[in-house]
Amino acid sequence: MNIVWTLAFQCGLIPIVMGGKWISIMSDSNSYKKVNGFGVRVTGASHMLLEVKACKGAEIQLQQDDTGSGSWVYCKLGGDLNEWTAMAASELCDDAGCGWLGYDYQPVLDCDNFKPFWLAWDAAGKFSVGKGNVLGSDVLVTGTVTPFDVNFFMVSHNDADVVAEWRILVDEAPAFISPASTGTTVVDVSEDTPTGVIIYTVAGTDNEGDSLTFTLDTHADVFEFVGGGLRMQQPLDYETLNTYRLLISMSDGRNTEQAMMTVRVTDVVDETPVITLSGTLSIPEEMAVDSVVSNLYTVDDQDEGDTLSYAISGSESTFFSMDPTSGVLKIAQRIDRDQAALTSVSFDLTVTDSSGLGSTQTITATIVDINDNNPAFFATSYTVDVAENTPVDTVVLDLVVNDADDGTNVASRIALQDGTAQDMFNVTGSQLKTVTSNLDYESLSVYEFIFTIVAVNEDNLRTGTTTVSVKVTPVNEFDPVFDTPAVDGTKQFQGTSLSEDVPVNHEISFAASDADLGVDGDVTFFLVSVLDSNGGDSSDKFEIDSNTGILKTLRPLDTDTATGGVAYHDVTVRITDGASSPRSSDGTMRLTLIDVNDNIPKFDSTHYAVTLNEDIAVGDVVATVVATDDDGDQVTLTLEGGGSYFEITGSDVVLKYPLDYSSSPLHVLTLRADDGTFTTNAVMLVTVVDVVLTTLKIVVATDAAIPEDQNEGTVLKGVFVTHGNTGAVTYSLGGTNAGFLSLNPTGELSYGSQRIDRDGSSGITTLSDITLKAVDSSGNEATADLTFIIIDINDNAPLATVLAPTAQVRENSQDNQLVTSLDFTDADEDSNSNVTLNLVSGDIHNVFKVVDYDLYVRGTGIDYEALTGDHSYNIALHAVDNPQTSTPLTSTVTVHVEILGENEFQPSWTSPTAGAGSTFPEVTIKESATLGQTVETFVATDNDGGDDGLITYSVLDIKNPSGISVTGKFEMTTDGRLVVASLLDYDADTGGVDYYTVTVAASDSSSTNVKSTTGNVKVILEDVEVENVIVLPKLPVADTTTELWVMRALVAVLGVASAVFACVMIRSIIETVSSSTPEVTKPPDKVWMERAVSVTPHMSLESVIIDDDDDTFTSAQFRPNTTTPETTQPSLGTGQGKDQ
Repeated sequence: MNIVWTLAFQCGLIPIVMGGKWISIMSDSNSYKKVNGFGVRVTGASHMLLEVKACKGAEIQLQQDDTGSGSWVYCKLGGDLNEWTAMAASELCDDAGCGWLGYDYQPVLDCDNFKPFWLAWDAAGKFSVGKGNVLGSDVLVTGTVTPFDVNFFMVSHNDADVVAEWRILVDEAPAFISPASTGTTVVDVSEDTPTGVIIYTVAGTDNEGDSLTFTLDTHADVFEFVGGGLRMQQPLDYETLNTYRLLISMSDGRNTEQAMMTVRVTDVVDETPVITLSGTLSIPEEMAVDSVVSNLYTVDDQDEGDTLSYAISGSESTFFSMDPTSGVLKIAQRIDRDQAALTSVSFDLTVTDSSGLGSTQTITATIVDINDNNPAFFATSYTVDVAENTPVDTVVLDLVVNDADDGTNVASRIALQDGTAQDMFNVTGSQLKTVTSNLDYESLSVYEFIFTIVAVNEDNLRTGTTTVSVKVTPVNEFDPVFDTPAVDGTKQFQGTSLSEDVPVNHEISFAASDADLGVDGDVTFFLVSVLDSNGGDSSDKFEIDSNTGILKTLRPLDTDTATGGVAYHDVTVRITDGASSPRSSDGTMRLTLIDVNDNIPKFDSTHYAVTLNEDIAVGDVVATVVATDDDGDQVTLTLEGGGSYFEITGSDVVLKYPLDYSSSPLHVLTLRADDGTFTTNAVMLVTVVDVVLTTLKIVVATDAAIPEDQNEGTVLKGVFVTHGNTGAVTYSLGGTNAGFLSLNPTGELSYGSQRIDRDGSSGITTLSDITLKAVDSSGNEATADLTFIIIDINDNAPLATVLAPTAQVRENSQDNQLVTSLDFTDADEDSNSNVTLNLVSGDIHNVFKVVDYDLYVRGTGIDYEALTGDHSYNIALHAVDNPQTSTPLTSTVTVHVEILGENEFQPSWTSPTAGAGSTFPEVTIKESATLGQTVETFVATDNDGGDDGLITYSVLDIKNPSGISVTGKFEMTTDGRLVVASLLDYDADTGGVDYYTVTVAASDSSSTNVKSTTGNVKVILEDVEVENVIVLPKLPVADTTTELWVMRALVAVLGVASAVFACVMIRSIIETVSSSTPEVTKPPDKVWMERAVSVTPHMSLESVIIDDDDDTFTSAQFRPNTTTPETTQPSLGTGQGKDQ
């Protein structure tokens, strides 16, 4: 009901019809009267109608609860001197006062007469007050607040000298007695009930005794009310509508209630059964006996629940049976259209209802032929052969199909069942044909296709099948081809080289294939011919396996012309397939013979004999020998034996040292001929003939070579011999360099005490200016000059030009990047000074390599962070010389390689944890935070080593809530603490803000490529209440920021004092003006409520005490100061009156 009133109030005006009863209440300025206690229902209501007789200041308060903590709306009628009406709400109050929800300036009260008013509210929070006796008219004030349930209605009065009189209209909605308000009432009425009959009586009750009227909201065209009687005004028909849902409204003149009831119409048998034939009357033949026949007709009787009986008649009705109760028609005997030529049947159907009403209809049904014979092929299976490559659309098989049925039931199409064969064959009409030109025997995985062909009727109900086997037969269509080795367009294989010393049965493989399958693809190998480079037949040297194609050598091969060899052999191979008409291909391969050293060198004699006088001069040719090699290889001759008195130069044997018959009358020399693989020896006998001289003579070896740096006393032999002496000979040395050698009187020559050193810029390469003197026993003298070639020996280790080299290389350097180049010296010569450099230690991560004398990066694995300490490597390198005969000498050099870090990692936050968008959790600090106070501590890490991994922290930006950047509020310490850098202020009236968004950064310390990561933290300022007494700390003289804060505080104190003084002055002026000039002005949007407890309006139940005895409220500070003129603005009281 309240919803109806609310909608009516919102949509239009509702006149207040007299009815119900009035509740009278007297109120004064000392109490609130709770209307609920006088029997007025408030909870669930949406409006209130009332009358007031008062001079001014009538007050109404609508409350959510009576504890003082809920929501409320307050209304004052005739404020001040009956000048205005205003409405306030609890949600518009704050520390500064309460704002008005709305107000209106006009007098509304009368001291001597009752004035009507209405109040209304709805679920959307809309509150309205108006004057007059029509709900929704003459609206004084309206406003919307947050919705709440109105449970208490309070009235009071602001005039201390007058008692206000209130009259509250109480008019409750009536209640149904019948029908039931739950809508469960049901009345049954026969469809043949005459019009004008009252079928039901409606009754209700009203607490106020108001008269009730009833109206129909549905089906008013069929039923009507006569008083409380429900009367039929139209006939009923069960078959048209058998249920009526009636919505009944009951009104007491102001309130309306509704209830539902049901009128059910009961059926009366009065309709004749109706037989309706189907559009197509047909029955298929050969239906099984007792099969139900349907779709011939339908029977309809509009009488609900009526009982029908069925019967059939006629000569052809014997084909059917009819159930007399259910009307089910069944087949009674076989109906064969084909044999009996029965194309239709007729019978009469009679249907009768329980009252004897009946209908008869003749039914003629066409007998429909069914497909009851399967199509059949002439043969149940077929077998045919098809050669590969048969053209498309070639007929493979003609098919014949018979079917005993006629018409559409005869087989009309022949098809190939789904399967692989559909890609190869298809049925067109009654012929099986090829459908592809790719009927290729070689590409098929199977060669026989067995498939089923189906003959199908149009209705797909009857089929016949036959099995067809098609065998694809091959055709020899491809030549065999060589696979390996391949032949070119001239049928030549790529030439192959073959060593002449390959063993017998050496194999050369040929592979061939034929794209045909079966015997047509079987390949056989034949050797057609083998011709050598001279055109001769050399087929006796090779054979080929006819099955495997392996060519083998049967005899040794020879390419040496001296032994009858040839340069190559041309081998022609033929391949043939196994078809009855075979195909073949030839290929020729040239086997070029590679000469190998397979013949030993030969001397022109195996023994040589030479006779020499002992005084033959050193350097003379003793003999010439000849050595040859059938391979044509170069032959090297060497000489062994003979006490090193002889040497061989080319093919000449030459005397190297003087001969002495007395010491060695016979020398046996071994001559060796070497072609690089084989060697042959020959012997040469040298007989020395004694020569008798009468004059003393010294024979000296020419170009005698001696090694440097030998120990003192090391004997030198074969340097000289003496001839023609008489008796013993005494020897001595003279000359500038005689001190390098030592000679005892008997002629034994050795190294002296003075060192012979060949190395260096002052080294001795030739030792000369030495004179040998010989004196025999007869006093004969002879002299000779000695000259020696000094031979270098490996007596100096290689040395690095820089003994402790250093280098730098950056981590992640690329492979083969040069680290440093080294240089070495070796005082020796030739092979003794050839230096090889090797890396021996210090490369703990295998990231370096040596090429020649250069140190390079190996790979890309140099990692600065993997090293500790000074992040370096000490690479030890060995420099080794390479003498041909003596032991190599080694020196070590250590390269200190410093690894330079690369800034490869970006700092990352570890604390606090950053969320989406690099946003840190919010931080709250008091606005009174001191300078240097920590706001938050940030920790970041960087996986780089060295300076690249050192983190520095900074503040990048500070933004206030308006998004404007500010400076100096916060700063970062070196250890990552965000600290207060200047005084903070929360209060808006002093330019403060409630939070800052601070962007902080963590950066590494790279000198070349600084990387950073940032984050945002919201620093929320917490307000701190400042008392009347401001304590100023003692400030340092130079702290200008603190001085500024003190100045601001002083200005604030002065400002507050000025404001208080100004308010007092303004108040005094207003009161003076109000008392002298009664002009009404528009109230401000927010005023101080005069009846206030602190800053809370008096309407708040925090200051209300409920008196359970008389249902009144006792309150302090909720009456106006009667001595204060109320002329300038709507006011809720001065705080004087009732004590709190």
